[in-house]
Amino acid sequence: MIAKGDPRVSLPPDHRPLREWWRGTYPHVFIAPHPFTRLRVDAPGVPPEVPRDPSGRFVSDRREGGWELENAFKNGAEVMSWRDARRTIAPASELRAFARATWLLSCYGFSQRNDVDRKLQHVIHEWCVANEWFLPDDDSLPPALEPAVGTFLRALGVETVTIRDEFDDHRRDVAVTAFDKGQPVLSFPEFRTRPFVYGVFVMVPGAFLGWEFDGAEAIIGLTDEARERVDPGDHFECFPVDEAARSDWLNPPDFWAKPPSR
Repeated sequence: MIAKGDPRVSLPPDHRPLREWWRGTYPHVFIAPHPFTRLRVDAPGVPPEVPRDPSGRFVSDRREGGWELENAFKNGAEVMSWRDARRTIAPASELRAFARATWLLSCYGFSQRNDVDRKLQHVIHEWCVANEWFLPDDDSLPPALEPAVGTFLRALGVETVTIRDEFDDHRRDVAVTAFDKGQPVLSFPEFRTRPFVYGVFVMVPGAFLGWEFDGAEAIIGLTDEARERVDPGDHFECFPVDEAARSDWLNPPDFWAKPPSR
């Protein structure tokens, strides 16, 4: 059994650069942001009592509806990439500025940081409210992304994968079919902190997809053999990863040396 903390099954600790952490393990590294989502009230499985927008067509609040609603998001949500969202919401903005504003809005709400475009955050929020789009989910694997993860894993040629909880205290082998539409959201009560998926590991050909607290993306590491089998860009929106990129890839490079004033 691979030990807890082994780079093959974990993201880097202490804000270490991703490529440094995975050097010799996963030479191919990708960041796949969680999509914006929207769900029609007539989508399969949407509970009849969930709040609706003024037009009566879209779900307007995810806090009511429980697992039944989350299953509906997995099986029927519309998704929108960050690049498409920028082109639609704020086409004059620079992509990285839009991404940073989106990430912080998703995880923390409106930011007081001096390195964030606060006006842009309000533009994003107001557009999402007006058009019934939800900001990208934070932390763990979101329901709407599970089917794409499933097709990605199939492209790797595997039938079973190992999943883990937030701190890798619990692991479980699951069939790739569990990620498919028509299946319930992946949830495991025995998992520590939250019952959701924070890591997906494939021993052969060698791949890891990781999630962490206060993130709004999947971080993907692949061996040479895995990369020959699959292009993550065919399944997810992907952002480039340079030598300095960390899991908090949208923070400034010197953020942990000297955090921006808040």
